Amino acid sequence: MYHLRNILPMNPSCLLIDDDIDEHNLFTYAMSQVNPKMECIAICSSTQAIERVKNEPDLKPLFIFIDLKMPRVGGKEVLKEIKGLRHLKDVPTFMYSGSLSPSDMSESQKLGSTGCIVKPGRFIKLVDVLKNIVTSIESGTPPVVISTS
Repeated sequence: MYHLRNILPMNPSCLLIDDDIDEHNLFTYAMSQVNPKMECIAICSSTQAIERVKNEPDLKPLFIFIDLKMPRVGGKEVLKEIKGLRHLKDVPTFMYSGSLSPSDMSESQKLGSTGCIVKPGRFIKLVDVLKNIVTSIESGTPPVVISTS
């Protein structure tokens, strides 16, 4: 499922679905510290994200982060849609939110989430989380479920 070691694309990408533009900037900058070649695709609307992933079968990021709490269509519904797509069903997908209840984590796992991550309060912690995920994927091992605060 995660055997990507020898088939990583020349220009890998990750996908962030979050309604907070400031989070996009922070996430993109943190990823540039981990892997400057990683393209961060940031989408601020859950409905736009669903439309884009359905209409772009060539879009296959190394991993996906989905904000749990977004207006109109919540993160769990986005997760459900993504996991229903053949080209994205095996992509490691993380729920990413300011707070996560045990029921949110349990439901997300049942829907196919790889893990749940509480948005770190410090930039260096976000860099560490992303570094752990990228290192796991590059080594061909399933990313460790991470929860941080």
